[in-house]
Amino acid sequence: MGGFAVITLHTAREHHQSHEALGSGFWFWLTALLLVFLIIVLKRWSWAFVIDQYRISRHYGMLSRNEQSVRIKDLRSVALQQSLWQRLLGMGDLAFYSAGSADAEVRFFGIARPVYWRDRVYDAMDQLKD
Repeated sequence: MGGFAVITLHTAREHHQSHEALGSGFWFWLTALLLVFLIIVLKRWSWAFVIDQYRISRHYGMLSRNEQSVRIKDLRSVALQQSLWQRLLGMGDLAFYSAGSADAEVRFFGIARPVYWRDRVYDAMDQLKD
């Protein structure tokens, strides 16, 4: 009978240790997931992309501000880039080029429906050229 009690005590200790390991892993992954979610939310709130009838602008920052813009009538080309994952998620990046620069004047990163927005810019470019 004594051996049975020792085995039971040993099994209870292992059971307790496995729950401790499970609990610490759970909190680690929950914290990591919340941190990733917080980063995504802060990035979304700190970026603003604006397309109106005359101008394309990108605004960045929550406390400080950084803005880039280009007039639609000065645009020469629009580049669309999508990775496989972005295509699957319906997202992509747009780059807007003017005649005065070899680099993109304005870039939109990770926007939803980039093909739709590229086509709207093309329409606006066509209207301003007429």
